[in-house]
Amino acid sequence: MTAFDLNLKPRFILLIVLITVIVSTPYFFLQRAADQSAAASRIVEHTFEVKQAASALMYAMRDLETIVVGKLAREPVPDGATLYPTRRADAIQLINQLRELTEDNRAQTKRVAGLKTLVDGSIEHFDQMVTALGRDNTPAARQNLQTARQLYSLRQASEALIDAEELLLERRMVETTDRQAFVRKLRIVALLTQLTLLVTAAFLFERSGRRRELAESEASRAVARADAVLQSVREPIALIDRDLRLLLTNAGFDQVYGGKPTEGTLLNEVRDGAWNDAELLQRLGDVLARDRELWDYELVQSRGGDERIVF
Repeated sequence: MTAFDLNLKPRFILLIVLITVIVSTPYFFLQRAADQSAAASRIVEHTFEVKQAASALMYAMRDLETIVVGKLAREPVPDGATLYPTRRADAIQLINQLRELTEDNRAQTKRVAGLKTLVDGSIEHFDQMVTALGRDNTPAARQNLQTARQLYSLRQASEALIDAEELLLERRMVETTDRQAFVRKLRIVALLTQLTLLVTAAFLFERSGRRRELAESEASRAVARADAVLQSVREPIALIDRDLRLLLTNAGFDQVYGGKPTEGTLLNEVRDGAWNDAELLQRLGDVLARDRELWDYELVQSRGGDERIVF
C-alpha cells in the first residue's frame, strides 16, 4: 500500500466536508432569508385582509341604515325585508372576522373591541326600529335612529382602525422591500462564497497533488540512490519479504548465483536450492516475524568445489 493510498481516505473525507459546506451554508442562509421574506409577505396580505374586512363592515352597516331609513321614509329599499337579515348577519360575521384578524396586535384589538361595541349598539337600535315600524310606531323608530346616529357613530372608529392598518401596511411594505433587497444581496454573497470555497478547495487539492508528486519523486530518487549504492557493493546482497521471497538483488548476488532471479522467487528456489537450509529458513522466518537481527549463525555454500561463507 502506497502513501497515496494511505492518505486517500482522509482526503476524500475532507472533499466531502468541503462540498457539504459549499452547498449547505449558502442554502441555509438563503432558506432563512426566504422564510423571513415569505413571512413579511404574509403580514402584508394580513394587513390587506384587515382593511378589506373593515371596509366591508362599513358597507354592511350603511346598507342596514339605508334599509331602515327607507322604511321610515315610506320609501322601502327593493327586497329590503330579505336584505336586512342578510346584511345584519354579514355585519356580525365581519366584526368577528376583524377580531380574529387583529389578535396579533394589541392596539388594533382594542380598536376592534370598541368598534364591535358600536356595531352591536347600532344593530340593536336598527332592530328596534324595524320592530317599531312593524307596529306603525314611527316616533319610536325615529328616536332609535337618532340614538344610533348620535351614540353609535361608526365612522370615526372605523377610520381609526383603517388608518392604523395603513400605517402598519406602510411599515410592513418597507420591511418586505428591505427583506427582498437583503435576499438579493444574500444570493450574491452566497454565490461569491460558493465560488471562493470552490477555488479554495481546488487550490488545496492542487497543492496536495503537487506535494504528493514531489514526495513520490523524492521517494523515487531515494530508491534510485539506494539501488545505486546496493549495486556498487561487490558482496552479494538480497532483499526479501516476510514470506522469504526476493524483492531486490544486487549485481554481486546475480553474479554469484548465476543470473538475476525473478522478483518474487522464493529464497529456497535460488540456484537449485542453494538457500534451501531448513534451519536458516526457520531463523530468517523468526527474525522477520519479530523484527530482530540474526546472530551466531553461519552458513557455508559450495560452488564448483569452492566454499563460501554467506552468513
